[in-house]
Amino acid sequence: MNLLKFLLLIVKYQFCLSQYKSNVANEIKDMLQDSGSVWVKFAQTISQLDMIIGEELAQTLEPLFNNCNIHDHEYSKQIIKNEL
Repeated sequence: MNLLKFLLLIVKYQFCLSQYKSNVANEIKDMLQDSGSVWVKFAQTISQLDMIIGEELAQTLEPLFNNCNIHDHEYSKQIIKNEL
């Protein structure tokens, strides 16, 4: 996922008209969800920061708590072993 694209979408969300905020919030959610497990975990973390990102975006990201791909420990162990 392109971090710059994410930041631009956040700016777009903050400055767009209120009737378009839900569309941009869904665009942010879809982008984070399609970017892999690390970004889903990031979305789960920022969804708890509604005072910073806004209540509507936080509520849009909230369903990602139940929608993260999981894998077994052996797979994680193999990734770490290959990297180190």
